[in-house]
Amino acid sequence: MLFQKNLMKFFLLFFLGVVMLSSSCIHRPEEKASLLDSLLYVRDEDELTKMYGENHVRVMQNLHGDGQGSFALLFQGTSVQVLFEWNHVKNNITNKSLRHVKISLEHAAKSTPAGVKKWTTKAGIVPGMKLKDLEALIGEFKIKVSRTDRKRITTVYKHEPDTTTYTIFFDPELKFTRKVLKLDNFYTSKLSELQEENPVVFAVELSREFSLPVVTIDTIAEEEADSTRIEHIVSFASFYTKFIASGALKPIALPFDQGLDYEGPEANQSPEGAFHNTEHNNGNVRLIGILPDTSHYYGIVWRMRPYDPIADTADGFYNTFITTFNKQGKVIASEMTELNAVEHDPGACAVTTTTSGSINADLSFASTQAILLKECTDERGIHHEMASITGIVKADGTITITKEGRHRID
Repeated sequence: MLFQKNLMKFFLLFFLGVVMLSSSCIHRPEEKASLLDSLLYVRDEDELTKMYGENHVRVMQNLHGDGQGSFALLFQGTSVQVLFEWNHVKNNITNKSLRHVKISLEHAAKSTPAGVKKWTTKAGIVPGMKLKDLEALIGEFKIKVSRTDRKRITTVYKHEPDTTTYTIFFDPELKFTRKVLKLDNFYTSKLSELQEENPVVFAVELSREFSLPVVTIDTIAEEEADSTRIEHIVSFASFYTKFIASGALKPIALPFDQGLDYEGPEANQSPEGAFHNTEHNNGNVRLIGILPDTSHYYGIVWRMRPYDPIADTADGFYNTFITTFNKQGKVIASEMTELNAVEHDPGACAVTTTTSGSINADLSFASTQAILLKECTDERGIHHEMASITGIVKADGTITITKEGRHRID
């Protein structure tokens, strides 16, 4: 009898142990968030409204009091509110301007619209972080207290992989600011008062410089006639379901000849905004396929037309890109693997280019461009130039690339 009781106790303990072990092995996915960086590719309030609907967008005017720029609030008054700023600062020489998106804890206690996720950033910097956590992420940094606005306590961080500038605002109620308000100076994050108070990141503003479109009558007419020019930012999960899980995108055969024309589904869906990260035509992209090995990441091979293909380029001319995503759907890297078309040279009467290249079985890639120019001032003045790109997609999905700029070879 005692043996039977001990045997039953053994099996009970064994069963409980198996259950506990199984429970500990269950994969519990982390709460998904939307990438704030992708909103930098929204070009104006009209495009924002088309993406999210009039009910979620409030257009604002003259936010800085100088009549410059345009502004909008997305999901106003909710915990996921985003402030947009377009073209307030322009560089007329380079024809570029800054775009800004900003999130904060201002409405952190408010509700979140149904189906809307919280925001995160590529650098991992978000409102609510403690100073010590931020320092662990980006290293020791300097903060500045404004002399004219004691609530403006900031630091600036440059995210080098994609040239995004992060302006980080700290909790505006810091006590120590009363001591340093009269001094025009920077203070390191190691400052003892700061370390003791351990302030919270109150807001994060992302900014990046983009080229302004050259607007002509023809451009306006084209945009009014072609609604497909608007790309729609979607989650990678949505993109995966529509194009990968459905079998619409298939593994490409390697080596892949980048010089050939390939059929593929046309799409204006941009997973996590990845297809916006290009100085190309804002029309549909052509999806070519996926890299064969998807065990560690997904590599999407796609094509898009340049803004200004040269006159003797066929209508079907596209440049090739590879964009990699990790298993959580976050962008790892995105690079063009084929050279842009060359625009007409101001000093040349004719330009002819020949581009060749491939993506190889080891996921290295190369593209070479031969350029033939005929000088306007001399009928016999013909010379040749060359440009190239080489790189490789690594096992972790990162992409290394080397570019050799256009140079004369004769």
